[in-house]
Amino acid sequence: MATSGRDLQMRELMDTMKELKLTIEALRKELTTKDKLIENLQEQIAYLQKKLFGTSSEKRSLVVEGQLGLFDEVEAEAAKDDPEPDAEKEIVTFTKSHNPKSTKEKLLKGVPVKEKVIPLPEAERVCQECGAELKPCGKKFIRDEWNFQPARLTVTRIYAETYYCPECKKEAGKKDSDTGNNLVTAKAPDALIPHSMATAPLVGHAMYQKYANAVPLYRQEKDWAQYGALLSRSRLARWINICSDEYFVPIYEYLHRLLLLQIPGR
Repeated sequence: MATSGRDLQMRELMDTMKELKLTIEALRKELTTKDKLIENLQEQIAYLQKKLFGTSSEKRSLVVEGQLGLFDEVEAEAAKDDPEPDAEKEIVTFTKSHNPKSTKEKLLKGVPVKEKVIPLPEAERVCQECGAELKPCGKKFIRDEWNFQPARLTVTRIYAETYYCPECKKEAGKKDSDTGNNLVTAKAPDALIPHSMATAPLVGHAMYQKYANAVPLYRQEKDWAQYGALLSRSRLARWINICSDEYFVPIYEYLHRLLLLQIPGR
């Protein structure tokens, strides 16, 4: 019986070892599969990084439908059929019976036009035939040019005028009283944000750049620095938050109440 017991234990040990071997093999296969998966993922990441950030001459193929690539926008827009109007072609006006507006007229509609007349040098204002002095008789159209003046940042230093009464001042001098010290000062309009240099045009421009043109505050910080203003992104963010809470939230709540009144039964 003792021999049979030892044999039974040996068989159990052998079976346990077989199960362990099978488990180890299964784990090895699973690890091998995961290693291959990790390797494939790493290759895909390297490929995408090369496509996104690599200095490749090939054009990006990962373009979201309906959106322009970050670096392909210029090429894509330039390829569109938008012919350049002749800058040296004079605008022709027609009678009301025809009234066809030229492309140039449409392009310049609403844009202020400032004329620039180039004078003839004084040394050339002499007739080449007889030497008499030339007299102006008109001007000749040459071309139209676009002109752009970058935005400028200025500081408005606000003062309030102070007034005094000269008659009261005379009486105060005679009576040796403080009557002439009654000064009247004009009331200045309230600041957009108390104890701040922020103004509606400046904060409005920061909001427009951030939410309409998707320009982050850290880039706006650099733009303001070019204008000469050291406006940090934290200060811009604080101004935007304060103006949103103080001015936009009340408007939103008012419009929300108006919308609720349109619901039947309320």
